Amino acid sequence: MTDITVNGYDADALAYLFENASVGLAMCRANDNTLIMVNPAFARMHGYRVEELLGANPSEVFSSECMARLADYEERAVSSCPIEDVSFEAEHLRKDGSSFPAHVHITVIKDAHNQIQHRIANVQDISARKAQAAQLAAKEREFRTLAENTRDTMARYDKNCVRTYANRALSEETGLSNAELIGQKPSGYNTTEQG
Repeated sequence: MTDITVNGYDADALAYLFENASVGLAMCRANDNTLIMVNPAFARMHGYRVEELLGANPSEVFSSECMARLADYEERAVSSCPIEDVSFEAEHLRKDGSSFPAHVHITVIKDAHNQIQHRIANVQDISARKAQAAQLAAKEREFRTLAENTRDTMARYDKNCVRTYANRALSEETGLSNAELIGQKPSGYNTTEQG
């Protein structure tokens, strides 16, 4: 029996990491474009069992947008260094036909003749992050609507006490435009001298 090590780690340790990683990991053979390795996280996020994906074409789980990006990336990678990688966001497909946003990091492995042999994908479902960003944007819109329509003056300052936001009421009270208020310190205007 041969002891296989990679950078000092034995094959059992590497297999354990692959099987238990919380991110989706997959390896695709380039010559026939088939998935030859997928970890449980990758299968689960796409709604499959590992066995169902082995031998499948990546187009089963990668959207057409993702496949187009991959083709463009590979064309550039052939003329580059022995190992090349790229990251991007793309929609991924589940077995039930639904889709989800994913952050994809792909590395190509090339042989000594600069021919792509394998693609390794690290895929993270970013649905929760996208939902949080949408909620934050909605809250920001609600705040801006409230701040712009209140009769109370409102301003926001950075750590150097420089104004980064002023609402309409502050502009009306001071007689200064928003552009004149932003970037100033509180001492940058004096309403008692006006009028």
